[in-house]
Amino acid sequence: MNAFCPSCDKNVEVKDLTERCPQCHRAVIGGPQAPAPAGNKRRTLIVAAVAVAAVGAGVAWWSCGCCCDKKPAAAAAGAGAAASAESLSARLTKAGLSGDAAIAPGTADEAIKKAVAALKDGPALATYVKTLVGPGKLQLQPTTQRRAHPALATAKLFAEVVAGKAQPVHPVEAAFLVAALAQAHGETVTFLTDGAGVQSPLLLSKTRVAVKLADGTVIEPFATGALQKPQPLALEQVAAWWLVLRAHAERMSFDFKATNADLAAADAIWPNHAIVAFARGVAQLDQGLIDQGLPACEAALAKEDDALARLSLVQMALQLDQPVKAWTLAEQVLKAQPDLAEAHLAVGVLNLQRSVTAPDAQKPGLLTEAKKELEKAKQLDPKVVGVNAALAQLLIQQKDMDGAEKLLQEAAAGKDQDAALLLSEIQRSKGESAAALKTLQDAGSTVDDERVAVAMAQNQMALKKTEDATATVDAALKANPSSRQLMMVRAELLRTAGKLDEAAAALKPLTESGPDAERARLLQAQLYLQNRDVDKALAILEPAHHAKPEDRETLMLLLIGYAVGEKGDKADALAAAAIEKKLLTVMDVVGVWLQVQQPTRAQKLLEGIMEGKDAPDPEQVALLAMLYTASGKKDEGLKLRDRMAKKAGDKGAAIKAAVDKGLAAAEAEMAQMKAAQEAGKAP
Repeated sequence: MNAFCPSCDKNVEVKDLTERCPQCHRAVIGGPQAPAPAGNKRRTLIVAAVAVAAVGAGVAWWSCGCCCDKKPAAAAAGAGAAASAESLSARLTKAGLSGDAAIAPGTADEAIKKAVAALKDGPALATYVKTLVGPGKLQLQPTTQRRAHPALATAKLFAEVVAGKAQPVHPVEAAFLVAALAQAHGETVTFLTDGAGVQSPLLLSKTRVAVKLADGTVIEPFATGALQKPQPLALEQVAAWWLVLRAHAERMSFDFKATNADLAAADAIWPNHAIVAFARGVAQLDQGLIDQGLPACEAALAKEDDALARLSLVQMALQLDQPVKAWTLAEQVLKAQPDLAEAHLAVGVLNLQRSVTAPDAQKPGLLTEAKKELEKAKQLDPKVVGVNAALAQLLIQQKDMDGAEKLLQEAAAGKDQDAALLLSEIQRSKGESAAALKTLQDAGSTVDDERVAVAMAQNQMALKKTEDATATVDAALKANPSSRQLMMVRAELLRTAGKLDEAAAALKPLTESGPDAERARLLQAQLYLQNRDVDKALAILEPAHHAKPEDRETLMLLLIGYAVGEKGDKADALAAAAIEKKLLTVMDVVGVWLQVQQPTRAQKLLEGIMEGKDAPDPEQVALLAMLYTASGKKDEGLKLRDRMAKKAGDKGAAIKAAVDKGLAAAEAEMAQMKAAQEAGKAP
């Protein structure tokens, strides 16, 4: 039967009203009640946590009082501490999760129990946790780096930590690992957060989560200092955060079914929280559901204001061609948080972007405003992510390239990754790829950051160090296995090496889903055509053309496929229809026929044009004359010139000039080829 899912905001098919939505696994109601929204743009969009103002550098989590005091029965620290991992697993199952997805965070296995069996007390446990922190073990997920790896069950995370093969994690994940170790040791635990600092209830950028034992020992693996204002947290609340984290990782891999299931479970165990609504809105934006995602994010902000989350929507508004909304969002944050460095950075960058397209008379004023805001951001927080790169771009706008490079060099020397990346880009554009590589290396950049990996690989390719570039990308993919950009670079490396089948296979994960899936399929079809595997190419191109009959690139690739696949009738019919519908020009089609080395087909098409009633195009006449000359029929070319010049009337002189120029070029090229053949240099 047809029912309406309020969470997905659409009709879904279910057996009956007791069955949950197959997409988000939440309850449905009788339908149909979901008419398609008018004007839904369905544009594909990925909203990064960094945005214009490097929001990923956000501060500590909000005071528990902003939400916990609204739910006293569920939020009491005792209630959270008393709930067991088993009861939480049962609640996750009840919420619709199953299998490994329903294993509650903080669940210990035999390996965890064995690891803590010999420990004497709480302080000994805290000392043991310190041994688990480090590269390959417990390490903090950088706020400036897009996370591409999944959130693992606690027992699996522990196994990878012990093996030294763990990916960076969020403090919430580390806290659950500590809790599992403590509870396996027989300890009673309470989760704590810090109520100090600017609060960020919707983003999980710098959440501090610690575990307090019954004897008062506080364990926080990534702590740089004690909690200033310790706040108790319910287990259900921290578990909901963990589910949101897992959902974000699944969203990055475009697994929206799992994303929606985890967000629904988070809602079930910690109801009506704005963080889940905001995460669901971001997921909808990623799926191109702009008319649903944007209102969801804004509704979450209305319920639980979050300066950094509001800033994260600035870039999204720009991508939607809504500069006024972007300005409104940035100025709202600046007004509410005048001392927030990221807000000044966002306004500065917006002014900088405006100056690019503004009339010349307005540019100086906009650049002055941008400089003021960027310098204010740097004054408030010298380490705010992206400010040095933005100041350098401002200097470039002012034609001060030397000043920009000097600023970037100083910042890169201070391990500013954004500055190092921009400096390396400038160096590569100047043909200084060796210097660009050194810049990245000296700044301590590693391939764990996909931006760095791509930059390094591009410079290595420019230096013709293909093996080094391949090694860089392969190492980066181990750290970022879902990175679509890295997969694309790897496919290009394989193509450059002539490994066309492997390149096509490397693109396969990208073709299945995601914002660039269509593009990846077309690239894959090109590789198949290049490798003369026409059937595989047509299996991609024919459905793509059927879905988007007006797409020019697909049309031209399909023409190539038919031509090289010896499907001449289909090629001619498709070309004629495309020209008639003005989807392709005559010269587009002629270019395709020449590309696939079928000059006879190109000649036939042009001859048909010459017989038309309209005055011939000089370029078309010249090309046909060149084709005659190339086949040893220069006289035919000259006759064509004179006949078409007469037919063109006032444009006859232009036709004669174009033909004469073309014939001279054709003869010169033929002479060069003949000389090369005589010298034995021709292939």
